[in-house]
Amino acid sequence: VGGARKAFFNGVPSFSVSYDWLAGKSHTKDFTLSAEAILPIIQAILVEVKNETNPQRCFLNIDLPANVANHKITVTPLGAISQAEIDSQAYFKDWLPRVPRCFS
Repeated sequence: VGGARKAFFNGVPSFSVSYDWLAGKSHTKDFTLSAEAILPIIQAILVEVKNETNPQRCFLNIDLPANVANHKITVTPLGAISQAEIDSQAYFKDWLPRVPRCFS
């Protein structure tokens, strides 16, 4: 997620994919199922980027659940709900008021 966020801040179309590995429950075949589930989404993203029809100023965070065969994939367009700030000053003022003052 961090790499996609960094790319986003530099104007590069980006997305991240996470898999919810559960010790004792997940199996290596789950990676194959996850890849099969995510490939159509990645292909659609690449088509949109190539055609320059992808949303601007957002990146996708795709969370693949454990046991992907029996669950839905969640795709969250970060930045579509609220615009991200390059320096995150307002965000930190609300969440951790001392942080912006420490780095000003």
